[in-house]
Amino acid sequence: MEQKALHLRQMLSALKAIIALIAVVVFLPTILQSQCPTSIFFSTQAEIDNFPIEYPYCEEILGEVQITGDNITNLNGLSSLTSIGGGLTIWYTGNLVDLSGLENLAEVDALVLSENDALTSISSLSNLSQIQSWITIIENPNLNSLSGLEQITTIPVWWVHISDNDNLINLEGLNNLSYVFQFFIHDNDNIIDLTGLESLDSATWLSISDNNSLDNLNGLSNLTSITQLSIVSNNELSSLSGPDNLSYVKQHVSIENNDALLSLAGLERLDSVGNLEITQNNYLLSLGGLENLRIIKNSLTIQGNIYLQGLDGINSLEKVGHHLRIISCDGLTSLGGLEGLTTIGGDLKIDFNNSLQTLSGIDNINAGSIENLSITYNPQLTTCEVQSVCDYIANPNGNIQIYVNATGCNNSVEVTEACMVGIPESFSELDLSIYPNPFTTSTTIEYELTEPTHIQLTIYNTIGEAIYTAEEGLMPQGKHSFTWSPESLPDGMYYGVLRSEEGVSVVQLIKQ
Repeated sequence: MEQKALHLRQMLSALKAIIALIAVVVFLPTILQSQCPTSIFFSTQAEIDNFPIEYPYCEEILGEVQITGDNITNLNGLSSLTSIGGGLTIWYTGNLVDLSGLENLAEVDALVLSENDALTSISSLSNLSQIQSWITIIENPNLNSLSGLEQITTIPVWWVHISDNDNLINLEGLNNLSYVFQFFIHDNDNIIDLTGLESLDSATWLSISDNNSLDNLNGLSNLTSITQLSIVSNNELSSLSGPDNLSYVKQHVSIENNDALLSLAGLERLDSVGNLEITQNNYLLSLGGLENLRIIKNSLTIQGNIYLQGLDGINSLEKVGHHLRIISCDGLTSLGGLEGLTTIGGDLKIDFNNSLQTLSGIDNINAGSIENLSITYNPQLTTCEVQSVCDYIANPNGNIQIYVNATGCNNSVEVTEACMVGIPESFSELDLSIYPNPFTTSTTIEYELTEPTHIQLTIYNTIGEAIYTAEEGLMPQGKHSFTWSPESLPDGMYYGVLRSEEGVSVVQLIKQ
């Protein structure tokens, strides 16, 4: 009996040991996690050095990790960390040269490196493969490379913000980044190109601004579509070469205040944009580079490009969905290059262009697609009587503002008179009438002859082009009528001219 009891006690003891071992295995992650703080703030080197002593098994911190202070010189005490559920913020460190100690870190929600005066390298982040929310790297004056971020492929939630890092010359290190929601490249004084972004194929918003040494956009060769693109105040940017495969911008393109930019070469694949603003590029000479742009879904604004010589680069443009604004472009003498544009969906504004002499180029815009018309403060402008303007004045859809231009285009009366040049004036007493007038689909022209005579009844547009010969030949004495149905012609002003042996008569026709 005693032997059986002893054996039973031994079995129970072994069973307890097994249960304890199972408990350790099952609850080890919880035990280890309990060794980590929820969040932690480091302000001294001693706190970092003591971290593995206070939390010897800590690998995953669920909350935030913040590191700041001139006393901090290395991060070796954090070598056990593999994951940070919140953000990792390293900022205002005056003596931290690199991130040694973070070699095992594989995942963070966000990464912020800000105002670290001595930081030269982040290569110790080479194991970091997942960042959910954002990367912010700003005001690290001695950081010379982004090497260490090669495993990051997407930033799906918020942004990548690279700003005020004066020693960066390119973006090498982001070589595998293919998508980012918002990407800001701002005020990095020594970046000369965007090498390192060759894998980036799409983004919601890409903003490139105030990079004083940026010469071109090389590095964006894989970018095919984007929602919004801003290229602003890059003083040495002489070329947009780089995004050679960019064909579609959903919302907005802004090319503004780039003083060295001479043309838009580099955007040759661009076919459609939502809104296009080309403004204050002081040495822009041409719009070359936009030869394949067909559709602007919203507005086109060309403003403040004082040396722009012509609009020939946008010859393929067919449609502007809202406003067309050409303002303060002092080098323009004509609007040649817009001949393919047939419709806009808003205001037509041609204002403050000091050398503009003629509106030739916008002849083919359907006047019915223009909402309001503004032609003002163009002191050399004498020729406004293009078809689109004449048609609009004859049948306006909104306000007309024409003033402070040269004689011939100084007000709507002068333009109306110019629109009638080339139309034969009436010099007979032939009885010529029309009804209805204005009309929408068709109208009837009536005339009466006092004796049999040869006649010719011709329809002209406002610049004197004969567009239809209605009747021609010997007609008997009496009343005659002709119904004209110009379904394929745009709304606007036309003229019916009746020539006979008795003289010539003219009647104005208005199609609405």
